[in-house]
Amino acid sequence: MKKIIFLLICSSLFQLLPGQTNPSISKDPTGMWKCSAPDAPYPYQNFNLLIDTVLGKYTGKIFGEGNVEVPINTIILKDSIFEISLNIENTSVNLKLKWDGIKLKGAAVSEQGDIAITGERIEVNEKKSSSTDTIPANKK
Repeated sequence: MKKIIFLLICSSLFQLLPGQTNPSISKDPTGMWKCSAPDAPYPYQNFNLLIDTVLGKYTGKIFGEGNVEVPINTIILKDSIFEISLNIENTSVNLKLKWDGIKLKGAAVSEQGDIAITGERIEVNEKKSSSTDTIPANKK
């Protein structure tokens, strides 16, 4: 009986040890993110956000519906908050997105007001799904 109690206590302690609780959480934000901004004008209600690094700095593009492609001017990541600036149709837009490893949540701020944005990372196995799940990038 004492052995069973001892084993139960030991197994409980191992569960309390710190460790990676969710293996899908990434410490690297680079990649493609599927985003939604329902209150944004077409073609930006659903878009893909590509975050990459070049020479140690973040860079990227937004791919909207209808093969719209918008380069990002700057991306800064500080304390799990992305600050992204870009120009959409001659209007300066700033995105402020909280990144938790697997999701993005925040807003786009422009002279027209704030628009809520949510996003999820597009995993490799999801790229094989139907075309309605992702917005194709304009390949040149």
